[in-house]
Amino acid sequence: MVRRLGAAVLALLVSSTGAHADQATLREARRVVEEEVRYDRAQELLVTALHQGDNGPDELAAIYELAGVAAVVLGQREAGEQYFRRLLALRPAARLPAHTAPKILEPFTAAQAHMAAVGNLRVAVRAESATDLVVDVAADPLGMVAGARVSYRGEDGAAGSVRGQLPAPIAVALPGGAIATAIEIVDEYGNRLQELPPPPPPPPPREDRRDDRVVPPVRGDAKPNVLLRWPTWAIGAGVAGAVGLGFALDGKLAHDRLDEILARPEDHFFGEAEAARKRWKRDTTIANVAFVTTGVLAVGAVTIAIVTRDRQGPAKASIVPWVGEGAGLAVVGALP
Repeated sequence: MVRRLGAAVLALLVSSTGAHADQATLREARRVVEEEVRYDRAQELLVTALHQGDNGPDELAAIYELAGVAAVVLGQREAGEQYFRRLLALRPAARLPAHTAPKILEPFTAAQAHMAAVGNLRVAVRAESATDLVVDVAADPLGMVAGARVSYRGEDGAAGSVRGQLPAPIAVALPGGAIATAIEIVDEYGNRLQELPPPPPPPPPREDRRDDRVVPPVRGDAKPNVLLRWPTWAIGAGVAGAVGLGFALDGKLAHDRLDEILARPEDHFFGEAEAARKRWKRDTTIANVAFVTTGVLAVGAVTIAIVTRDRQGPAKASIVPWVGEGAGLAVVGALP
């Protein structure tokens, strides 16, 4: 049973580490699992590898995966689940092979459920200025982030790095004239949780080029508002007239129907006469309103056509208020 678990662990390690997991401590941990089937010794080596603090994201994921397996095999189920949670925080899509023993698969599945509920590690980097970077920790449910390390190239071409610490947002200031080349999100031991490209530089400040000069409009160049154009009013008058005509005709039919019912009441019900009367009154009212609207819009169209005629020359007419027996507007001007 133990040897079958050892073979499964070896398969897991090979599938997850790839070419990056070539550190001496990781190689030794794999050898101990494969040849000696000593999970206690492998666990010690993996803790040492974590404390070395020189692991990239792929190596770190491999350490967490193998440490989780070793802890479960040694009966430390809760510790194994904790390692699996850290693995999934870095690699949400991580999966165990289908032939994995249920003893290992169960805490891994529990870790998946937990991370699905709390979320994964998410960070973002932005540039406040050419030399000031800010790392926003959007989500760190397991408290893995301890700071950020930024590699840069100075004005003289020399490479260097600078580190920023919690609390978030993590501010990192580069030397003057330096250019960021890489951003690493690190844990308490210096292991790289994520490696991010440098953010684009912020846009240069915009100059206020507002021109306070007021350019007077050229008479006749600007098109009038759509409500100040005579075709708008003419179209409205046409539509209102058509509506009024339609309801007037329908009202005439309703009136004729009412006359027919009243002439021969014995052949009809009282409700028919009442329906015809209501229909006639309704159609007549709508027709009257539509005809009045038609007249108003038609007058408006004619007035605007006269006022706006020959906009390049002097005004031919103007609209002025008028008060006499009543009140209203009057068009004053010379006829063309």
